[in-house]
Amino acid sequence: MYYCKWPIYFLLLIAIMLGLAACSKSEKPIHNFYFDTAAYMDEEIKELNTSIQSFNNTIELNGQSESRIQIPLDSSIFKEMQSLFKQTNINSAVFQGEYEIDTFWIQDPSSRQNIEVWNYTTENEDLTVKWLQVYSDGSLKASLSQENFLFSYEKEIYYEKSKKFSVLTWQKTLGRDTLNIFNSLEFF
Repeated sequence: MYYCKWPIYFLLLIAIMLGLAACSKSEKPIHNFYFDTAAYMDEEIKELNTSIQSFNNTIELNGQSESRIQIPLDSSIFKEMQSLFKQTNINSAVFQGEYEIDTFWIQDPSSRQNIEVWNYTTENEDLTVKWLQVYSDGSLKASLSQENFLFSYEKEIYYEKSKKFSVLTWQKTLGRDTLNIFNSLEFF
């Protein structure tokens, strides 16, 4: 009885070629799903370091307010801004499909100009960034929230391009009252 090995070699050759073809495709990961707040703030902080000379600072803790005016610029003030906006960065493959994007228009009360707002929202309670708004004038606004057995907090951060940065925080720890903290920096 005659047995031909060619069909086996042929199938093996096809399997190897398919395997090599699948391996040779190098798919580049797509990273730009959403607005990149971290990269944007890195560039903004570089610009602010060169254009801002001083700032006013207002801190309010549970209704008690304290203000300081005309504080000379120290680059360390931007570290909190940078850190918070890195936390709001949803531009990662991990978050693909987690946020819905819609747009709407608002009118700036001081300039009477229309501003387009890109609004990123999620229904996923496990995500820290609850919503992010990107304004066509370069401003950003976001909400962060986290909760566990020991504490819970919510932060609403706002950056008005080249003018203002503010953080409104509600924080509650186990066995403690809620703290309400508002910190605002106005740039000059």
